[in-house]
Amino acid sequence: MSQWERVENVPFNDPKEGYLKTLTILPGLGMEIWKTREIANLILARKNMGDHSIQCNIMFNFNNTVSISMDSEVDDERTLDELASKILAAISG
Repeated sequence: MSQWERVENVPFNDPKEGYLKTLTILPGLGMEIWKTREIANLILARKNMGDHSIQCNIMFNFNNTVSISMDSEVDDERTLDELASKILAAISG
């Protein structure tokens, strides 16, 4: 089992802005959004990898950062880091 977490600066003045943008981009990255907590700017998503899935929690903070945490029963940290980098690039782009 691998777990991965990262906090990055994002170009949003308001966490809600990042939260709303991320809701629109995740499906395009092949991720299923299965739960949201709008008041906390939190998105719980997963990426189906065939026989398993990668779980992903994304939360936008009031200090212009986003926290991304991932875990997988099968994938290594490198795979999780690559997926997170794609998410961050889409969020910031």
